[in-house]
Amino acid sequence: SPSGPDSMSSLNKSGRLSCTGVSGRPWGLKVVRALATNVFLVREEGLGRILVAKLIPTPSPADRERLLAEAAAWRRIGEQQPPSPAHPASPDPAHPRMGAAWRHILLLDDVLAPSSDSTAVVFLMEQCLEMTRERVNTEDRILRAIAHIAGGVDATLDATALPFSAISIDHCFIAEDGRVKLGGFGATRAARVDAGPPHASEQADLFDIGVLLYQLIYGKRPPEEAETRNNPEPPPTYPIRIPKPSGRLATPKLLELLEYALSADATATQKKGRPSILELRYHVAAARGLVPPAPSSTILEPPPTTVNGAPKGAETKATTAPAAAATAAAAGKERRSASVAKGLQEMIATATDNGLAAVRMEDVNRIVTEVVQRKGAASEVYEALYDRHISKEPVTAFKSVVLLLAALLHGGPSFVESTHKHRDFVNWVDECY
Repeated sequence: SPSGPDSMSSLNKSGRLSCTGVSGRPWGLKVVRALATNVFLVREEGLGRILVAKLIPTPSPADRERLLAEAAAWRRIGEQQPPSPAHPASPDPAHPRMGAAWRHILLLDDVLAPSSDSTAVVFLMEQCLEMTRERVNTEDRILRAIAHIAGGVDATLDATALPFSAISIDHCFIAEDGRVKLGGFGATRAARVDAGPPHASEQADLFDIGVLLYQLIYGKRPPEEAETRNNPEPPPTYPIRIPKPSGRLATPKLLELLEYALSADATATQKKGRPSILELRYHVAAARGLVPPAPSSTILEPPPTTVNGAPKGAETKATTAPAAAATAAAAGKERRSASVAKGLQEMIATATDNGLAAVRMEDVNRIVTEVVQRKGAASEVYEALYDRHISKEPVTAFKSVVLLLAALLHGGPSFVESTHKHRDFVNWVDECY
């Protein structure tokens, strides 16, 4: 049997590979068949698992170190999120640290690079189907695919603070559960990430998702791409004309997403108002009916600071009301307080309804203003949310999260203190969403 990756080129003849991975785990692999010049379908001897082995030449020690760093980043992306009740850990003992991000990224089992003088590194990864237009051929499947791809890019940004920089239909795969996963890790991606902006950037990733979406809708790559490739230094993003709606997949939802993704400009220096991966994920979720459409304005204005119930700066005048008038005022205040509390409950019920209409930031603003200006309103917010059907209605859970985040940002110390008291409830709402 070959003793290491240096003999991978002869796998078609020998059919076996015995090697210890970077993880320290010994591997015994038997080739099932070659998928490409440097990609093999292999079976793990003993367990019978089918894996994919990708051979990558390393002409120099620097190339080898770059690929090992690429593999470390790959694993860091997948393992960044610890298992949670919503995404439990894998029962596979070989992957005790499986994080939620592996749902969006091809699972890397191990890296074979046994010696510093090896002339090749092998990535061992899970086997998935190639994503083709024939397999993603409906609006719903395309929306799901884009959601999963954007999730993989987002996980990469979170784990490494770097873009993915390898988005194409050739690097997208369909797992057994139907999820679309990103691959494409290797020397080319590592070199592109090292090069940095503008070719390696979130905007370039977003634009590449747009090109992929164009391909899924129209069955071909944009004609402008071929023209751009002829440039000595092709730009990361360029204008693409969206054809007139034609064909069954050129639906309003998909065309709207396509226009949004292709509007990304990797050469722009002004960040304000630029599209983002996170916003794309929201738009896709809204197109799938999972969350309300994005509101026209998500900017939450902080409520006015008050002093003794009056706007800051306003003059307050002392009164010399008699004791009887003070008593009557106290009774009236109690009635008004009960009425205000009921009004707050109604506002929260409206702001967290189960309808797919966009979140009305005006309603959220009024609730936050009430929290700031009235003592006890913070607790009433949670009392009102307890009565909402959060576990049965995901949209209500989502709108509750929006409300709680807005109140935490602008509701002042009283709401933060109240949130600490209701920590378990807040975590439960987040899990429901």
